[in-house]
Amino acid sequence: MDNRSDFFNSEREIVQTSKRVINQDVKVQKAVGRTSLFLIGYYIIMAIGTVVAMMIAIMKKGEYLEVTSLQSSEVLQTYTDALMLGLLFSTFIGVILFLYLEKDSNLMRVLKERHGKMTPKYLVQFAVLLMAVQIIFSVLSTFVEWVLNLCGISMMQSIEAASLEGYSLPIILYAGIIGPITEEVIFRGAILHYLQKYGRWFALVMSSLLFGLFHANIPQGVFAFFIGGIFAYVTYKYSIKWAIVLHIFNNLILNILLTAIVDITQLSMIEMIQTVVFVGAFIYTAIIIWQNKVQIKGNIHEWKRDNASFRDAFSSVALWILIILLGITALSMLISI
Repeated sequence: MDNRSDFFNSEREIVQTSKRVINQDVKVQKAVGRTSLFLIGYYIIMAIGTVVAMMIAIMKKGEYLEVTSLQSSEVLQTYTDALMLGLLFSTFIGVILFLYLEKDSNLMRVLKERHGKMTPKYLVQFAVLLMAVQIIFSVLSTFVEWVLNLCGISMMQSIEAASLEGYSLPIILYAGIIGPITEEVIFRGAILHYLQKYGRWFALVMSSLLFGLFHANIPQGVFAFFIGGIFAYVTYKYSIKWAIVLHIFNNLILNILLTAIVDITQLSMIEMIQTVVFVGAFIYTAIIIWQNKVQIKGNIHEWKRDNASFRDAFSSVALWILIILLGITALSMLISI
């Protein structure tokens, strides 16, 4: 009699466990789907904002956006500034939108959360890490472009779009300061926190994947995925404030400022010094990672416990709609040569 009772108890436990797993799968699918729908909405808002800004620029300039007119640096700068202003306006609406991603969520509380203490030593190491990632993807982009050229394809248009040239006030404001702040609020503040209930590793990878995907640019998206992982790690270990600081450093200093220095000085020596510094940053980062590999593996192993399945995440229809939408945009930048 006891054996029969134990048998039925075991059966009930198996059924209950199966129900919990199924419910978890459904919740993950819905959470990723909800996040994807919000990103689709945000993408539409940004598209409308940029179109409106460009139309205003066209009416103000009195000429259409033609290839011949774009050969003029003055005209190109005008439209680039208009694009930045359109994105600047849209991104504030995006932040307001993501306040409603998680029901009963206090995003301001999330933004104020603090964990470990960021020391000057670690801050410098993370800054050097970003420089190392920059040089890695610069080399990889060159190699991939060479391979694509053999197939009669070029992604140079994507690379040029990713490395936005210019240092006008709208570019500095959006790409250098406001953009990094709002992107961290959305991707590490709202999305990372929203998905964290399904596991830290799951949230880190999914938020970074969505961050890379949202750039709708193949080389820039791959780069954004990896630095998004770094910013998520910094948010977990320290706070989102330091992720914002590092993001601004990456965009404003490593991209806009260094590009401006090379353009203004017109000295090949400056560019050579930059290359040497970045290569040195890569070597230093490799040494630091090797010295701390046990701790890094331990953190990753701990974060991988009790995580949701990525297979369930990719069963979301909304996620695939987002992938197709942004994928088409990214592929449209590839050109035949």
